[in-house]
Amino acid sequence: QAHCHYIAVKNFAETVEKLETKAGIQKIMKHLCDLFALHGIFSNTGAFLHDGYTSAAQMDMVTASYLDLLAVIRKDAVPLVDAFDFTDKCLNSALGSYDGQVYQRLYEWAQKSPTNQMSPAYERYLKPLLHNTLSKL
Repeated sequence: QAHCHYIAVKNFAETVEKLETKAGIQKIMKHLCDLFALHGIFSNTGAFLHDGYTSAAQMDMVTASYLDLLAVIRKDAVPLVDAFDFTDKCLNSALGSYDGQVYQRLYEWAQKSPTNQMSPAYERYLKPLLHNTLSKL
């Protein structure tokens, strides 16, 4: 598994280096490549430490770099996903936009969800009980 990840990271890095595109795009791709490489180490911390490939201090540096890189990439996350041109409906997500109305959109999606629709049994039996419209006898 580690060897496969190494080959994938190596190929990713070589491809990013050869990209003939705008500097901004190449920088984003470099960040993604670095994140991919660090994720492979970060998600297998135990194996790297157990087998003696890294020390605890080195793993602390990997973790810090990984978390720092996530913060750097965060601002580009939505545009990167938007580049694939998937709709929020296709992704089944109400979160992927910058308009700041996340909670309003989540509330609207929840209201429209079939899971949250009232059944006829609720209207007939439970609603009257909850609203005290039935006789208590």
